[in-house]
Amino acid sequence: MTPFSLSSARLTLKFHPNAATFEAGSVRRCGAFQLTYERRPAGSVSLVGSSPSAASIGFHIEPQFRNLGLASEAVGAILTAAANLGLTHISAQCRSDNGPSRRVLEKNGFSLGSAEPFAPHQKVSPIQYMVYHRLLAFPESHRS
Repeated sequence: MTPFSLSSARLTLKFHPNAATFEAGSVRRCGAFQLTYERRPAGSVSLVGSSPSAASIGFHIEPQFRNLGLASEAVGAILTAAANLGLTHISAQCRSDNGPSRRVLEKNGFSLGSAEPFAPHQKVSPIQYMVYHRLLAFPESHRS
């Protein structure tokens, strides 16, 4: 994955690489897209590669820009870019009490894969740790 920028209907997403490490002979690349909305920093979306075909995504929207649909728009743009890079599987995690993040993932075609109890510091909690998955189709240019 090389540095690049994306644009969506309302956002500019500029990629900033964070690290490149080696795991079992393959490169694992990490980076984040800084989101700019109306020329102001609005949040970020991280993309962490776990293999040549899989990555994990995470996102954060600054409080003053929430409830505008920017997270859904940004995640959608990243999924399109990920498919163009040859990624076929994207995963994401969030807590069960984070309804907005769950809606962003579901709106972008993610399916719940598993849910486990979330118990920080060994406390019993009704909150669950949710793991979502999304399979990506290759664009026409990558099909044989």
